Amino acid sequence: MREEQLSAVDGVLVRPDEKTPMALLVLGPTGEELPLERARVLCRELDVSALALRWACGPDMPGQLVEVDVERVQSAIDLLFAEHLRIGVVGASHGAELALLLGVADLRLELVVAMSAPSVVWQSPVETPEGDRVDRSSFAFDGEPLEFVPLVDSRDWDGPDFRSEKELRTASLRRYAARVASARIHVEDISADLVLAAGGADPRWPSAVMAEEIREQRSSHELTTSVLHYAGAGHLPVLPGEPPAPESAGGTPEGNAALGRQILEAIRGRVVVDFEDEDVEVVEADGPDESDEPGEPTPER
Repeated sequence: MREEQLSAVDGVLVRPDEKTPMALLVLGPTGEELPLERARVLCRELDVSALALRWACGPDMPGQLVEVDVERVQSAIDLLFAEHLRIGVVGASHGAELALLLGVADLRLELVVAMSAPSVVWQSPVETPEGDRVDRSSFAFDGEPLEFVPLVDSRDWDGPDFRSEKELRTASLRRYAARVASARIHVEDISADLVLAAGGADPRWPSAVMAEEIREQRSSHELTTSVLHYAGAGHLPVLPGEPPAPESAGGTPEGNAALGRQILEAIRGRVVVDFEDEDVEVVEADGPDESDEPGEPTPER
């Protein structure tokens, strides 16, 4: 296994010793971190190349999750295609949000794995020095901010106190219901094999409910989506060989690890293993949990 620090993008490419036809773009939860350990696990376990990318790159707030341009992140996919036949993307949390948007925008992708993905584009989680949330989208496309669901300002909230971020975001979806449709990610335009993973103990947002919304949205267009679920998992599933998730991400260590094992096996069943066979099919994984029934498109602006 070899590692290469790239200059064209802020990332590290982890390669197996032998040439491989498959590469995965690995996106962390906020884009500020470099998910190198996850890239190492995917390379070691699956014998694929894996590019750990630090992707938060807002136009006027570098390194922060503010109007991150999906097209700019696509440049990392272009780099991978220079040396690989088939590309997938693996993202968690806001990285899963970005993974879905990349799936909509880039029809070359063969696999999208989204852990704790939202069904909508959220308002940027970044705060000003005064503690106010910036009133801007998390993502943009071709320089134009994407429509988003705003987050309730708890100072203007006259209901019960929020006990978790999930409660705040659930309340936001209700208060700004009129904006949900325009902020919804057009997952029906994803041509790649789509795998969603959600934990029943996610304290950040209702990812399990949103996974079902995504599955239903695609099913109405006769598209299949695989949904992996584990009741005891939180917001950040843990793949085999990774360190435990922080307690703030919810779930039990056993639950997070159990969902992580399901995710790894689902990816394993879908990666290409023979570089010489350009016609090899993407195979459905025999996952241990339920998965089943349930365009160049651009995300809605």
